[in-house]
Amino acid sequence: MLVKSHHVPEDPKKMLRDPFLKPLKST
Repeated sequence: MLVKSHHVPEDPKKMLRDPFLKPLKST
């Protein structure tokens, strides 16, 4: 369940902080 929360952050700010989205934005 914790993994799910990480995959789909509730806060939009967390999304930007997510290491997974960070590389995507950098690309």
